[in-house]
Amino acid sequence: METTTIEDFEVPSTSTSPPDFLVAMETACDICTGPGATLHYGAMTCGSCKVFFLRTSMAKKVFLCERGGHCEIPRDRCRACRFQKCLKMGMNPEAVGRRKQLILSGKEKAEDRLPDLSIVPYFNEKSAARSRSFHAELGKLDDASKIAFHLLGVERFCDNDTGQFSTFSTFNVNLDVELAEALQFPGKMSWVEELRICAGDVPLFCQLYCRITVHALDWVVSLDEIWMMSDRDRVRLIASQAPTIVIATLVYNTYKYKALGVLFCHGFQLFRSESKSSDGGSGDYTSVMVDFAHQKIISVFKEVCITEGEYAILKCATFFTAVGVSLSDEAAEIARNARRRYEYLLLKLIEDEKPNFSPTARVLRASKLLSVVPSIIRLGIIDTQYLGQMASFNMEGMKGRLSYDFHLSS
Repeated sequence: METTTIEDFEVPSTSTSPPDFLVAMETACDICTGPGATLHYGAMTCGSCKVFFLRTSMAKKVFLCERGGHCEIPRDRCRACRFQKCLKMGMNPEAVGRRKQLILSGKEKAEDRLPDLSIVPYFNEKSAARSRSFHAELGKLDDASKIAFHLLGVERFCDNDTGQFSTFSTFNVNLDVELAEALQFPGKMSWVEELRICAGDVPLFCQLYCRITVHALDWVVSLDEIWMMSDRDRVRLIASQAPTIVIATLVYNTYKYKALGVLFCHGFQLFRSESKSSDGGSGDYTSVMVDFAHQKIISVFKEVCITEGEYAILKCATFFTAVGVSLSDEAAEIARNARRRYEYLLLKLIEDEKPNFSPTARVLRASKLLSVVPSIIRLGIIDTQYLGQMASFNMEGMKGRLSYDFHLSS
């Protein structure tokens, strides 16, 4: 079997002639489409665009476009449009030099209350739409520990059937649901009651996918920030980020229950040693996911002994690290400020949970935890590429409108 190298491990190809999306999986720069991009300041960028953004942000330069902001990047070498595209792709000027600022500010005595972290300064909380009972009233909570406690309550509500043991019974699964409809009526995709996996005709992988995706959608609609966005921006953000949130949930549960493979809901594990698939189905997909998850993410969780509260806040920060998502300027600003807020709350939670740590040690712990975000995003990209192929060829019963919206539409 041929293999394709992704970073420092081998990925089994899904056929004897590897499909295009598995060949040369170097990530392209969101700004100039150049090769070799990695995560910098909130977007996947090459070294050149990273340096351009850093220098522009540090110098606080203001560029004017002679064409009224209608240049094409990278064909037109317009610095004004290049910087605007950096912002549109999610790069955050305030992230430039943030680590140094955190270390310096950590030496000063922190205020007892949270600062004004309103996602949109002019936003009136009373005007926000409220269609779900679990929307977080985060503005009314006065410290990071209470916010983490609230988020854990949402987490347990949405992910209430993960454990070490698996059982079987009958329940409904349906992938032929559009994303916008699934956000309003998750039950159309799969019931949320504490039912068990069906031993009937529906492929096991499809059932696991439906249940974990319902959990992800239930979780994401609990976040206030997404309801500040337009319907179009909200659906685009969720379509892009929900697969990444699924990955974050799976790897944390794998860590929590000390699973050797990857732990899905209902206690089902997928092991690399059992992941030999001749048709390019879930076997090869799981083989890659197990290796990457344990080597790049779970190893860090073990090293720092991540707490439940830290995970809950880190998951929010990961969701709002919207890499390469085409959002309106207002929605992009909401996402950037939300990410900044949850990164700040992570540091504050560490201060609450680790009172004996020095300010520098707290910052280093926060930096270590945030260092897994690019790996979670990377694994989400791999996940989407594999599942997109499975949906295209209806492997494991994965063909449907929802799987199309998540893995093929972009």
